[in-house]
Amino acid sequence: MSLTDFRNGIEQHAHQMQACINTVGLHIRHEPNFSYTVGFSALGLPELVVERLPLTHAEELLRTLWTSARLANTKNRDWASLGQTLKPNPTFEPIPEDQRQRIFCDARTYYGHWDFAANAVSLPNLSA
Repeated sequence: MSLTDFRNGIEQHAHQMQACINTVGLHIRHEPNFSYTVGFSALGLPELVVERLPLTHAEELLRTLWTSARLANTKNRDWASLGQTLKPNPTFEPIPEDQRQRIFCDARTYYGHWDFAANAVSLPNLSA
């Protein structure tokens, strides 16, 4: 690549996220040990991160929660009530700011600020 052909990778990634959110309303970022969302804030909900789930399970869980959040009326749109629509019921715990800033880089890029909430979503251990 020559100096006259500069491409801003962050800007390109932001455009890709925007296109995904424009199309389906939600962007999911998968990392080796966790997956997280960008888009729930537009519904007035905290963004979500799920840890230690296989990619396909994380994707299905986050997309199911997205569908549930979109279909819920605004009065019942909080994670405590939305989680009751799934079996087993997931739990949602707020993430401390330092952890949120380490995890949610795509959300920061998309929103342009850190002024959004985030929760860790967990499923109960079914083997117990």
